[in-house]
Formats: sequence, C-alpha cells, structure tokens
Amino acid sequence: FDVCVAIHYDVRGSTKRFYDELRRITYTTPTSYLELLTLFLSTLAEQRERITQQISRYHGGVDKLIKTNEVVDSMKAELTEMQPILAQAQKDTSKLLEDVARD
Repeated sequence: FDVCVAIHYDVRGSTKRFYDELRRITYTTPTSYLELLTLFLSTLAEQRERITQQISRYHGGVDKLIKTNEVVDSMKAELTEMQPILAQAQKDTSKLLEDVARD
C-alpha cells in the first residue's frame, strides 16, 4: 500500500500546481484515499483472477501435450512391431504385381 500513499502525496502536489496555474481549489479527502484503496484492491483481484485463469489454461495445454506424446510413443512402438509384417506385405504385393504384369 506504499504505492497508494505515494499516489496520494503526488495528488497533493498536483493539486497545489493546479491551484498555482488555474487558481482553482481541489481537495484530497480521506474518502478519495479510501476510493483509491478500493480501486487498487479491485484491480488487484481482477489481475489475480486473470493470472489464475492463464495458469489453468497453460496447465491444460501441458496436459494435452503430455498425453499426445504418450500416444505418439505408443504409435511408434506399434509401428516398430509391425515393421517386419509390413516388409513381408510389401514383398508379397510386389510379387503379386509382377505376376499380374506377366499375365
């Protein structure tokens, strides 16, 4: 809340300059200081909520990436296991194509 105190004192200085330049009096009351604190607290609460939502979204994205990596790893393992079967099927297919080409 030191920031609010600094702002309050800056407003006092600005009020004096405002009077010196335009000869108009403005007042900084305890109520205006309390309004500043209320505004500060509400802005702080909004920012915390926004940050919490962003953290939640990032966690969701990281979870999806982890699950996707697991799926990709299992698919790689399946492909490795099926490699000999696929090689044999490719040989059979080329032999069949040769037979068909001869006829």
